[in-house]
Amino acid sequence: MYFDAHFIFNTFRSRGVFMFVLCLMILCSVRPSFAAEAEATLQAETTDASAIEAAGIVSEHGQLSVSSSGFVVDKNQSVFQIQGISTHNLAWYPEYVNVDTFRKLRDEFNINTIRLAMYTAEDGGYCVSDDTARQQMLACLTSGIEAAIQLDMYVIVDWHILSDSNPNLYKETALSFFERIASTYGDKPNILYEICNEPNGDTSWDEIKSYSVDVIDRIRMYAPQSIVIVGTPTWSQDVDIASSSPIERTNLLYSLHFYAATHKEDLQSKLQTALTNGLPVFVSEFGITEASGSGIVDTTSADTWMKLLNENGIGYIYWNLSNKDEACALLRSSCTSLSDWTFDDYSPAGQWFLQNQQNNASIYDKAAAAPTAAVDTPTTLYASDDYWSFSNGCNVSVSLTDTWADTSMQYASYDVTVSNTSSSDVTNWRFRITWNEEISPKEYWSCEIGGSGNNCLFIPVDYNTTIPAGSYITFGMIVYGVQSPELTNITFE
Repeated sequence: MYFDAHFIFNTFRSRGVFMFVLCLMILCSVRPSFAAEAEATLQAETTDASAIEAAGIVSEHGQLSVSSSGFVVDKNQSVFQIQGISTHNLAWYPEYVNVDTFRKLRDEFNINTIRLAMYTAEDGGYCVSDDTARQQMLACLTSGIEAAIQLDMYVIVDWHILSDSNPNLYKETALSFFERIASTYGDKPNILYEICNEPNGDTSWDEIKSYSVDVIDRIRMYAPQSIVIVGTPTWSQDVDIASSSPIERTNLLYSLHFYAATHKEDLQSKLQTALTNGLPVFVSEFGITEASGSGIVDTTSADTWMKLLNENGIGYIYWNLSNKDEACALLRSSCTSLSDWTFDDYSPAGQWFLQNQQNNASIYDKAAAAPTAAVDTPTTLYASDDYWSFSNGCNVSVSLTDTWADTSMQYASYDVTVSNTSSSDVTNWRFRITWNEEISPKEYWSCEIGGSGNNCLFIPVDYNTTIPAGSYITFGMIVYGVQSPELTNITFE
């Protein structure tokens, strides 16, 4: 819910026209073959081509998809957590759309995705501008796509609905826009399509579904495997409503947007409802300020949100890449550099996000701390046992996925599958794991951990309290000890 900062304060922004001209100067002339020109522009903009080293993100993970269990997975069916930063309106801040800026974000913030915000109806918006201005915005967008591809990153093309409220208002323009982008980049695994940023006002979920089906089908003509991100009612907050009647298409994610100082338990409850109903949720925009984009910076609420997202393997995009004079901007308004930033150049919210990403990096790089996508059957995973079998009809299999050392501690990460082979649901499950030594939990997801020493109690979270008959749940953990942690026994309670 970002109505103030997105359009109320910017409606009379005189900078928009100037930035359009600046973007045109940067990108040179615009021809119908805008992808080819943007690539040439990138080469001209890059001052040190030898410094551009692909992070291997897309090369390693390939085409992303949405699994039947609701997680984003990579080409190897391993859970992949999208982590990224969104630009502000391309018409207002085109100067940040370049290889050097994106490389700085990729390498310092440990992100894997850039979101390009193409505003639709605001001052200078794509749907309310003349053809010249549209071509300028397309050139800027394409430059951003090409920069992300060159840096081996994922990129979200964002159709940024705001004051137009109902995406059906400019549906035909949206169809033409996404056909143009998908027909150009449909074979690229880098691209994700966000088709309606924040439907709002009295726009119903049925209206959003009607729009979405047509746009999704148009994109699928050219990009049959790409993920499409669908906005939800009330500024992309009503994921619970969407979860009661999802769109009958595959490879979809449903947007949840939050601003941590405003949105707390009530919106988190909506998220839990959506997850319980099996809806694949993606936070395509969040901030840690008030919903206006300004006001207080609430790091306590932000930390709670990030724990919830990480435990559920939910991807997220931080708003926004600019030096706008508001609390949620990544950069302080006094910062004029486009990439050579110091810690003091970041706003307080930007400093929190940087530290959040750097603190998470050691966990995610080592052990991919996210839920494991559900598999059809438990596999042989630990020691010589296929699994532990219990009288309640549950089988528990455990996979030791990684081990590593850090200072004086030895770390181990595990994936766990609990399968209910009985004909009755298993409710309020809990069991204990015994280790060969005293351990401490570092991270865990899709479960809660209690106890201490070498004996830990594992209990469900809200959305997996019940394991239906014939079904299964998955969760995971990272633990550490002074030796090499080894699991020795499991007992159900």
